[in-house]
Amino acid sequence: MAAILVYAELSEGKVATTSLELMAKARELGEVYAVALGSGAKAAAATLGKHGAKAVHVNEDSVFDDYIAEPATDALASLVESEKPDLILFGFTSDSREVAGRLAARLGVGLISNDDDLTAKVGDIIVFRDDNHLTAAFAAARWRQFAAALARSDIRRRP
Repeated sequence: MAAILVYAELSEGKVATTSLELMAKARELGEVYAVALGSGAKAAAATLGKHGAKAVHVNEDSVFDDYIAEPATDALASLVESEKPDLILFGFTSDSREVAGRLAARLGVGLISNDDDLTAKVGDIIVFRDDNHLTAAFAAARWRQFAAALARSDIRRRP
């Protein structure tokens, strides 16, 4: 089963609605893990657990409250190195877009953004945009090559 990491954004110390939507989608795709950064991260872990996270990585350092992009990128890069998730989901927000882009560049991996839906089958990943237009499909024979080439993928979903 795929390990799916959800970047859970916090808003005033609480889990953002978009992050809970990502948790629901992640449960369809595999085993869900989450990361919450900044004030309220420990309290957010309980909410994320209720929404299906097997584990939640937290850091309440105030640096994540002041300027999220660079410190979050550092934290996520370290987490990806140690945990090796198969997929990372980011919400469709300004902060997530900045973190996802920086993380993809740092890790040298692909980034699929602005998708409307994502499905997974054994060996396949299919991303949809605009309800019926296929934006990316990777057949089973190519999936391993794709995954190896990208190491990991970061995907941002629009809620």
